[in-house]
Amino acid sequence: SLMANECAQPAEETATISMQLDVALVSLPFGPLSFPSLALSLFKTKLAQTGLRTRVFYFMHGFAQAIGPAFYHQISDGDPARTDLVGEWIFSAALFGSDAASEAAYIEQVLLGGSAHHRVKKISANAISADWIAQLLRARSLARKYILACVDEILRCAPRVVGITSMFETHTAALAFASALKDRAPDIFVVLGGSNCDGIMGVETARQFGWLDAVVCGEADELFPACLLYTSPSPRD
Repeated sequence: SLMANECAQPAEETATISMQLDVALVSLPFGPLSFPSLALSLFKTKLAQTGLRTRVFYFMHGFAQAIGPAFYHQISDGDPARTDLVGEWIFSAALFGSDAASEAAYIEQVLLGGSAHHRVKKISANAISADWIAQLLRARSLARKYILACVDEILRCAPRVVGITSMFETHTAALAFASALKDRAPDIFVVLGGSNCDGIMGVETARQFGWLDAVVCGEADELFPACLLYTSPSPRD
C-alpha cells in the first residue's frame, strides 16, 4: 500500500510522532529530495520558541519510493522540459480528476511536441519512450491515493493550523492536499505560501480555490505568524 513516508526526523520527534500538534508544516511532491525546506525549518524554530508544537512533514520521499527515486528525480529536475510541467500534470489528476482523452492530448500536444508552444529542446538526450510514458501514467494513477495517505498522516496529529509550501512543481499537489484535508477536517486553518504564490499568482490562487483559508503572497516571515495570530492558536497543554 502507498505510505506517505517522510524523510528521517530527529529522534525526539520520531518518539512523539502521534502527538497532537498546534501547527503542521507540509512539503509535497515534486519538491527536492536532497535537501529540506529552509523556510519551513525556520518557521518551525520560530514557532517552537512561542511554545507552539510544530512539525515539518516532508511528503516527497514516500511518493519517490512509490514511483522510483530515479524517475522522481527526473521529474523534479525538470526533465524532459520545464515548460511541460510534468510534475504538476501528474498531481492534476488528484485535483481535477482525469480521463483518457485529456491524458492522450497532454502526451501528444505537450510531451511529444504536437503544440508549437512545446517544441523545445528536451533536457534528456533520450527520446520519450513508451516505457517512460507508462511510468508517467502509473505515477498519475497513484496521485490521488497518495494525497489521501498524506492527509491521514496529518490528521493523526490533529493540528489546528496547516501551512503548505508551494514552489517548483508542487502547486497542484499542494492544492489537492489542501482540498482533501478541508474535506476531512474543515475546522483546520489551511495556509498556502511559497514562490508559486508570489504576486498575482497568489491572488488568483486564493480567488480560484476557496478551500484555502489564507494565501501568503511574498515573504512569509512576518505574514505567516500573523495568520497564526488571526486563528488564535494557543499552545496545547
